[in-house]
Amino acid sequence: MGPKKVIVTTEQSSAETESINTELLKSIQSKLVNIEAKLDDSVKRVHVVEVQLVEAQDRILEAETSIKTLQDNYKAVCERLLYLEAENKDRKYENLVLKAGLNNVKQRGMLQSVRVYNMKDEVKSSREASTYLYDHLIKQALIDPVTGEHPGAFNCIEYCHLLPPTPDNKDKYSGFNYILRFTTRFWKYLFFDQKKKMVGAYKDREGMTIKVSHDYTYDNRACLKVLHAAVDKGDVARITVRGERLLFKTSVEGTWVTVKNPYAVTPAGMAKL
Repeated sequence: MGPKKVIVTTEQSSAETESINTELLKSIQSKLVNIEAKLDDSVKRVHVVEVQLVEAQDRILEAETSIKTLQDNYKAVCERLLYLEAENKDRKYENLVLKAGLNNVKQRGMLQSVRVYNMKDEVKSSREASTYLYDHLIKQALIDPVTGEHPGAFNCIEYCHLLPPTPDNKDKYSGFNYILRFTTRFWKYLFFDQKKKMVGAYKDREGMTIKVSHDYTYDNRACLKVLHAAVDKGDVARITVRGERLLFKTSVEGTWVTVKNPYAVTPAGMAKL
């Protein structure tokens, strides 16, 4: 027997076609809905990104404003620091000038004083110490060669005190140290004119080498220490003292240079403020 023939009518074919078209339309509509949903979601995301971008731009603008403010503040601080440094430099110079001037005033007030190192005996009483130094060291320099008279201890010595030992010179000066102040510079200069002779006579008599020096301020003593070290190095040839002024020469034939800044660490720095 041959194959069985199926007869399809026109109405059946149209119904099937319409059914297929309907399913296809539904499928297309469903896909379109999905696409629209995705587009809506994308639009929302783009909107969120736009909002975030605007916020980021605002933050960048705010950061730029802050950076500009910080730069202006930094510039102002730098200018203020430069001003303060210049002002501080001026004040340091003014303070140095005042300090050096005060040192000169102090030294001027000490022009009548001398220090005596390595005396043989210890005398703690100021009055007895004045008599002791006058009789053993000073009197012979003040005796009038014609009349043989002398002014007496209490007419030429204002005060005399025992000093503590000097740690730096403990081995060199094992005796007793004194500071005394003459009533006037006249008596001091009379004594200093014969100082070397009086020191030699004391050594011959007592067998001890003493040292007699001007009374210097702490700052001037430190300055003289630097100058003596410069002498040892050959940078300074001579040192002298005139009143409250310290002077030095860098060469024997050179001119005397006055110490203006006793706080400098080199002779060249001492010559200027």
